[in-house]
Amino acid sequence: MKYALVFFLSLATLVQAETVNVHVTLIDGSKLVGEWLQETLDIDTKYNLLKIPVSEVVNVDVAPRLTPDEKVKFDRAVRDLSSETYAVRQHATSALTGLGRRGAFVLQSATITDLEAQERSRKILAAAGLLEPPGCSPPVKTVACDTILAKQFTPIGTIVGTHLKLRTAHLGEQTVALAAVENIRVAGGQARLIIDAGRHGSPGKEWHAAPVVLSDRRNITIIASGNVDLWPMGPGQYICTPKGFSTTGQGGIHMAGSLIGKYGEAGEQFVIGERYTGVTKTGRLYLWIVPSPWNNNSSGSYEVNITVE
Repeated sequence: MKYALVFFLSLATLVQAETVNVHVTLIDGSKLVGEWLQETLDIDTKYNLLKIPVSEVVNVDVAPRLTPDEKVKFDRAVRDLSSETYAVRQHATSALTGLGRRGAFVLQSATITDLEAQERSRKILAAAGLLEPPGCSPPVKTVACDTILAKQFTPIGTIVGTHLKLRTAHLGEQTVALAAVENIRVAGGQARLIIDAGRHGSPGKEWHAAPVVLSDRRNITIIASGNVDLWPMGPGQYICTPKGFSTTGQGGIHMAGSLIGKYGEAGEQFVIGERYTGVTKTGRLYLWIVPSPWNNNSSGSYEVNITVE
């Protein structure tokens, strides 16, 4: 029994030591590839602090943020925007502009009541491309949140900590400031979903709101497999795969049984079929199986695997 216990403890250690390789894209466009040395990625959400094992992570979109030193300079500059001295206000404007797009994102959440300071802030945001052209509504982009696409859900909030720890082949162990990171992609990471035709592919049934919330302009690959029976009352006669049957389904637009997607509840529909490769739009991913044209419930399900780069 003693030896068996040692064996199982050793096995548990091996499982915990699973290597997670990542591709890290920095805000200047450069990339790092290496082993993620942290065990968890902690994120403070609206509801609770979550500790997500890095082995469960598929993709991370990191919100623009400032380093601790930059945040000190930022806070001072925001205060100085309302200074009674013109030269101080000018210096503050230059300091905030110098922080670039990351500083502009943070500036959107700053409380500024002075009218001149508000106007200076608007010019900084406009220079960073965060304002619509004159005559349009106020800023169309809000301060971004960190978004973690995990294998089973997508928490949104603020990542706790200021650095990532990696081991690269040529540079060894590296500590990377989170403020310098735009995206983290786990090599081979996939989110897996099961879409049931009875619930999300029959007349009057709702779309499947996938636990996948995406940011704009990410490369996405969706691979679907499985079988759906469009006429289960006569089993086996009208079986189809995610690419759909040979006749259009309810509504007469898409093939019956085909897998359809959209970003956001009011987003434009697109055909996924058995394989879809495209560029994401901001919002939650919704999935749907086109119902049969005969106004009956379908049966079966599709397995959907999602990879984001």
